[in-house]
Amino acid sequence: NNSKKLDAYNDDATKAYGRLTAMALDADWSNISLGGSTVVGKDIAPESTMVMPENYLLSFRGGNDWDFENERNADIVVINLGTNEFLKTPGDEATQAGFEAALYDFAKNIIALNSNKDVKIVFAFGMMTDADVWVTACYQNVVARLAAEGINVPYCQLPMNTEGAAAHPDAEGHIAAAAVLSQFIKD
Repeated sequence: NNSKKLDAYNDDATKAYGRLTAMALDADWSNISLGGSTVVGKDIAPESTMVMPENYLLSFRGGNDWDFENERNADIVVINLGTNEFLKTPGDEATQAGFEAALYDFAKNIIALNSNKDVKIVFAFGMMTDADVWVTACYQNVVARLAAEGINVPYCQLPMNTEGAAAHPDAEGHIAAAAVLSQFIKD
């Protein structure tokens, strides 16, 4: 029975927290995502099919149908990554250092690549785990490092919900995350 495998390929991103957040803010929305995405890459999660910083860069090099430089200037970019690193790696010092470095570089690249230099970045995490994990500490360290450079990239702790398939958030979890994130962005 391949029903569980097929379900993973039939997720509806329009019902997920990102779109729900945009709707709450009356904002345009675009999404770059794929289950299994990582920040650091295959050396951390060998089964990863997508290294998000690399794929975000491809978006600026004509790797999709959107013209990010002229048509899709972002006002806000939400980065919600790290779950796969957390679930698939030990979180030792080398893993943490690699994750922090890649997350910092990703934030700096987003700022540099968006022609709207006033792009705001929000780090968000926690939909599949509680706040007291090494990934959260890495996010907070990167926030502090960027703040020392005069760059405000806030961190939003999302509510945990593992009631959906394969311990992912269910519909209520996405609604709760959207409520928290949209209020965070408004504030």
